[in-house]
Amino acid sequence: MVNRLKSKIIIKACIKIADHNSLPISILKKGDDERGTILLRIINRDNKSLFFRSKFELNINLDWQIAGRDNLLDLLESNEFIEKEKKIDTDIWIIEIEKYSEDIDIIKLFDFNNFSLD
Repeated sequence: MVNRLKSKIIIKACIKIADHNSLPISILKKGDDERGTILLRIINRDNKSLFFRSKFELNINLDWQIAGRDNLLDLLESNEFIEKEKKIDTDIWIIEIEKYSEDIDIIKLFDFNNFSLD
């Protein structure tokens, strides 16, 4: 088994990146610290949501894939989607970020594969 970053560490990094970029972030549901999947909800100015799910390639690289439909969901649809995901995976983390500016590509902010420790 190949080691990968723990979910809790990824969540902490997401919070730091969001704070650094003045993006409001909330943890809606805490999941398994070690290997819980992360569901990222991005809410735009119109209160519409787009969801991304963490995906580990070869247990090492973290990528984000669109979760559910690839279109914006209204509040009711978003809440239904979240409830469905919580029933499917009880270990899931759910975080929410409010995106006020269309100039920010949030997924690129959270592309940890391009980070270097040098």
